[in-house]
Amino acid sequence: MVKRAEFYIENNKVEVFHSLWKQFVHLNGKRVSEKFGLLQSEHYFKLNGSNYDLRLTPNFIKPVAKTLKVHKNSVPVNLENSIVRSSRTLLLLVIAVGVWLGFMIGINLYSAIWG
Repeated sequence: MVKRAEFYIENNKVEVFHSLWKQFVHLNGKRVSEKFGLLQSEHYFKLNGSNYDLRLTPNFIKPVAKTLKVHKNSVPVNLENSIVRSSRTLLLLVIAVGVWLGFMIGINLYSAIWG
């Protein structure tokens, strides 16, 4: 798992991780949300009687940047000490798998047609 974001809400540490297919939200080291999603997903959790909504979305203008939006009871929250990281490693992995898959399909088509 790769850490995508880290910030604090009311002295509680919130971390956002992702693997190849899923995103996870940890609150003080405990998993509070898990969603399937490559590009974006919404996570919901409760803290001290308040409902929180996290949205981590890609920025298509700057592919290495991500946008993190946090809402407390449907009201946007301004994060001051947040760290948001890109998923460049995931992008490189997808490109490498795509090139390899294209190469393998090309070899099989070549052998089927001219082999």
